[in-house]
Amino acid sequence: MTGNSVAADEVQDAAAGVVRVLSVGEDYYGSSTTKGTGFAIAPGVIMTNAHVVANAYNTTGRALVAIVPSRAAKPIQAQILAYDQDKDMALLRFRGEAIAPLAIFSGLLPAGSNVNALGYPANVDAATGADELEAREPVRAVGNFSNLDRVKGIESILHTAKINQGSSGGPLVDDCGRVVGINTAATADNRGGESFPFAITTNELLAFARRNGVTATIKADECVTAAARASMAATETLKQDLEHEREKARLELERLRLEGEQKQRATEEVQTQRENHLAGAAVLLLLGGIAAVLGLNHRSAGREELGRKWLIGGGIAAAVAVAAFFTRPSLAEAGNALSAPAAQPAPTSGASQGVVDAGQAAASASGQTALSCTLDPGQSQQTAMERDVVPVTIDGAGCVNGRTQYARTGANSWQRISVLNGENTVVRSSFDMANRTYTQERWVVDPEVMGEVRQIRERVMRQGCVQDQAALDQLADGQRQVISAITSAPGERRVYNCRTGG
Repeated sequence: MTGNSVAADEVQDAAAGVVRVLSVGEDYYGSSTTKGTGFAIAPGVIMTNAHVVANAYNTTGRALVAIVPSRAAKPIQAQILAYDQDKDMALLRFRGEAIAPLAIFSGLLPAGSNVNALGYPANVDAATGADELEAREPVRAVGNFSNLDRVKGIESILHTAKINQGSSGGPLVDDCGRVVGINTAATADNRGGESFPFAITTNELLAFARRNGVTATIKADECVTAAARASMAATETLKQDLEHEREKARLELERLRLEGEQKQRATEEVQTQRENHLAGAAVLLLLGGIAAVLGLNHRSAGREELGRKWLIGGGIAAAVAVAAFFTRPSLAEAGNALSAPAAQPAPTSGASQGVVDAGQAAASASGQTALSCTLDPGQSQQTAMERDVVPVTIDGAGCVNGRTQYARTGANSWQRISVLNGENTVVRSSFDMANRTYTQERWVVDPEVMGEVRQIRERVMRQGCVQDQAALDQLADGQRQVISAITSAPGERRVYNCRTGG
């Protein structure tokens, strides 16, 4: 759980589960009222400090405990469900108003992590003249986790989020709004130095709740806020856009290179033709000249007919030489040759289609669709947030990568249930071809349920791709049976956005 900025949304959502606690007790000396904070840990159950309700718990006369929800119309009477003075924790039971319980973080809190104290400090009440019986958002103080220590035998968190009398029993939450401790006390310094608050750890909190039959919602995954997920998704989109721009630039350079090579070849061909015409014209002129000389010699010798023939031949040779000279191609024709269509690299048509390569062309020829699927962190729930790209090929019958058969679940959707050997894990992989998304969901299943799932797999789930409709129907039915056998929600979900091509 890391981060330099506070994720307001999650912490403000957690504030809806925080309540003000008012406790009234009566003894031989009269009545006394104490004020503190609490938070919902389970439906109808509030967690707070024992010292907040000690006067009502230890009273010899009348007692009253009330909670004032942060977003409700009126106070609610509560009863003390459990009380532990040594651990300084108490549970209150109430009825009526539904208050959403806060999730409890059970993982390791790295030193320096952001923490947020939510509560109703008395000094803020005094300064604002707050009506303690009216709904009011808890005060939020931001600090950092320092380290773990033991205070009077209780495992505690030392942190820097400011608290005051009235904050006791309030939650200390991370940036994802999960409880990491119960604010209890602060160090006192009579010389005016800074005080350090302490919060009871969730280890102590959960043990106390279990002893009293209360089940809390527990989360142990790394804190990644919605703002962080949106930022990562935006970064990933930017990376993809940059990749496409680079590809467009590469294709443009390739086009210019091909155009230059074509121009060079055309120029060389024209130049060769010009040289051939000039050389032919020169040879013909030479031959024509020789023929003319021979013709004249023959006429001088009295061989009139033979001389005439040589002179005619020489004239023809000269005429052809002149024609060859004037019909030689010009250098301008090299430029005209470039106007003919040339082989171009495959164009990029945008982020939705990607670059068409040889692999995609082969896949299209065989009725397959080649996809490159990139992880969308904003829609995923997972333990690792690194960038992930999955290349996939699927054909019209649901055969993926030429070896794994998926079952049709709709006009444009397919799914495959995988049962991992040696693990109590089930994975559902699904395609939504209409929206171009690929989703992987992972369950950790109870061993008893896993045995039933493996029996279904052995009975109906075949290896490899099949064409027989009866086998495809049997596969789809088996996968429905597996999902029906699993009653829990998936513990991990990865969503990929797919585009055609590599």
